[in-house]
Amino acid sequence: MWTFTFFKVSPKVPTLVTHLKSNNLFLRFWYYEYYLPEEQRLGGLARLIRFGISLLIYLNISAVLVSQDDQSYNSLCQQRNNCKFACTANHYPELSCAVTGKKIEYGGNLYGQTYEFSITEKNSIQLEEWTQCASYSKLDGENMSELSTRTSDRKARTHICFQGCTATGDVVMKSKGGQEITFSKEKYLGSIDDRNPCVAGENPTLLCVDPLDTCEKTAFVGELCGIGDSCVHFPTILVAISISIPVMFLVDVIVISSMAIKNEGVADCPQSTKKCGAQWLCIIIYGIICFMSTVVITQILAYGRPDFLWTTWVMVVVVDTIRSVLFQTFIWFVVLRKFGQIEVEKDETLYDESDYEPPEAFVKTLRRLTKSLVESKMFDTFIFSMVGVYALQVMLQLSLADLIDSVDWLAAIFDVIDLLFLSLFISEIVLRFIAHTWTYLLDIWNLFDASIVFISLVFAFLGGGVQGLVILRLLRLARLVLVLRKASNKETKKRQEGGVLSFSSPVERVLQTFKEIGEIKGILPKDKENVEYVMDIISSNKLYSISVESDKKQGNHQLDMEVQAWVRLASETLTDGNWQDKELENMLLSKNKKKKK
Repeated sequence: MWTFTFFKVSPKVPTLVTHLKSNNLFLRFWYYEYYLPEEQRLGGLARLIRFGISLLIYLNISAVLVSQDDQSYNSLCQQRNNCKFACTANHYPELSCAVTGKKIEYGGNLYGQTYEFSITEKNSIQLEEWTQCASYSKLDGENMSELSTRTSDRKARTHICFQGCTATGDVVMKSKGGQEITFSKEKYLGSIDDRNPCVAGENPTLLCVDPLDTCEKTAFVGELCGIGDSCVHFPTILVAISISIPVMFLVDVIVISSMAIKNEGVADCPQSTKKCGAQWLCIIIYGIICFMSTVVITQILAYGRPDFLWTTWVMVVVVDTIRSVLFQTFIWFVVLRKFGQIEVEKDETLYDESDYEPPEAFVKTLRRLTKSLVESKMFDTFIFSMVGVYALQVMLQLSLADLIDSVDWLAAIFDVIDLLFLSLFISEIVLRFIAHTWTYLLDIWNLFDASIVFISLVFAFLGGGVQGLVILRLLRLARLVLVLRKASNKETKKRQEGGVLSFSSPVERVLQTFKEIGEIKGILPKDKENVEYVMDIISSNKLYSISVESDKKQGNHQLDMEVQAWVRLASETLTDGNWQDKELENMLLSKNKKKKK
């Protein structure tokens, strides 16, 4: 957005706050776009869609970078399925293709899930399939399956089949049908090899890798990993940000250009055609981005590193948001203000007062509806009933911890139940945050509750072995204490509200209302001053004080002094509210007006 301001003929520099609101991803979504022309402003739902598309752009670029070699690795590992199917079909009904457990170290990788594939000559097709799998065992360091990884000198874990025996040189093997197969010395063998030495003239066999064995995945030198595969690679994050910036800028230019096209109506055919074409272009671009996101996520979930992708994506968004604040502050001061030489135009001079008052759009409507939901009695009843059920579930799980840990299917059931309760509590926190915004997290117990729930969710997904299990149990206890405390506080508050009398005057309620009006975000400074003036008048008991002004050019100073004295006396005694005081005040005011005439 700052580029449009910079290239204007006579640019006016807005305040830093407005500049950040117009250029930051999250602020552009959250705040109404009063700084744009009225025809270019987006409603809440449109801003939400734009915000989601921006996040998908980050996701697409991050996914491409963290899975650069996954497709090549996976295409090779898919050949393991072909050899396994050929072995099973060639030896049917014999079950001779089961995993043998023989281990072989090759290229720095230990392959432990292997099976034997012996040659059969029932027909030419079966012989061709065996020969194809045998060709994979002759791949050397210059072939595709021998590509080195990015993290070390070991070969990629994509090998398909090995020779069924160890050869120190060229050994001629002979099948039962008389076909000769030559086994040669293999490269990159390690110290572990469970195969027997080759004997010339024996029936040739292959030792193939089972499809269930791990396939190579894209990895980088210098990854910083936490729990599980949640790793961060900062060069990849920087590259993703540097690619995302021009892509999102180009998308923004297309969207803003389409909205800037003006047409006078249906009769203005050329302009209407341009605007319609530009809008269709935006829809197509958004559709392509959504489709690409679906494809890359599906691929990474199938044969990539999803935890690495999610961590990278979050870090890209966070780092780029911080970069945006710092960079836009620099742009505002150096480029737009010319190192502070150009004065800043106040928002009151650049924009109309009506620009600050957006219509009740998507975000505001959503917040209003969510607030009515979370403050309803039905919502509280549902949450507290779930708290009771969750308390029983946690106590049962802790009391039967040893039994549950020893039975896999029972542990899986309790994990699913715990995950469902976690999802429920996260939904509650999100709804309350939408309803009350940041004020919800200002309460230390709410903040602690949200932290416990989200940390529990991380441990539930990432695991962490025995230590992770212990931490999960501690987190369950902490959550149980928190939810029970929340329920207890709610009940205590209800009893206090129902059993204790509270006294307040209408003046206090009026002052409280004006205070809330003054704290509304986006209120103009002039209106805020007026609110403070009204509060000061009411709190100082000057609401019914009367001031009379006369034309000093006509004299009559003595009369003015007398009238002011009588008015002051009437104002001081007006607190009794009797009708005589009001009549006296009206008489004095009317007398003063007649004298002026």
